[in-house]
Amino acid sequence: MRKEILVVDDEKEIRDILELTFKDAGFNVRSVASGEEAVEIFKNEDYLVVFLDIKLTGLSGFDICKEMKRIKPNSFIIAMTGYTDLFNQDKCIGAGFDYYFPKPFKFNHLMQLARDALERIEWWRKI
Repeated sequence: MRKEILVVDDEKEIRDILELTFKDAGFNVRSVASGEEAVEIFKNEDYLVVFLDIKLTGLSGFDICKEMKRIKPNSFIIAMTGYTDLFNQDKCIGAGFDYYFPKPFKFNHLMQLARDALERIEWWRKI
């Protein structure tokens, strides 16, 4: 199973922590700060699991998720946010996010979510 993860967050500290944590767990990780760059990478490389901040400068995480799901409908995209109100949860569902994860993170939950997402994608590829 390929263990590719794309992390999109405009906060460098968050990107660095997630990249280090996922790499230490054996994942291949790429992290970027902008939605535009994330969409280009997503189009051209084999990332199907994405941890995506919904509050970015430029394109919003909602718009990025919609575009990524249009490009690769079988991808697994996780919303990351410090805003946990019901309005944002509804918008995440409407945008096509597969999971909604509030900040601050519990890293063991992130690891399990990444593993579960990759297993789901692998299962879909086999049928």
